Amino acid sequence: MLRTAVADAYDAMTSNRSYRAVMEQKLVYEQIETNAGKQFDPKIAAIMLEMIKNDVDYQMREVACESSGNSII
Repeated sequence: MLRTAVADAYDAMTSNRSYRAVMEQKLVYEQIETNAGKQFDPKIAAIMLEMIKNDVDYQMREVACESSGNSII
């Protein structure tokens, strides 16, 4: 459960929601870092944090297609 939790949390934080916009990458990083070992498996969280560090253009998050309104990842 903890292994998929970090991916699910990342998706939730980096997707537009009806009640809030996409969170800034820095805040997403901080949330995962803070909850590693608590809410998230620490080894999986470390991998996700490294992926976020390498994603300098914030491309892993959900991106809305301008022309169709559909979403891609």
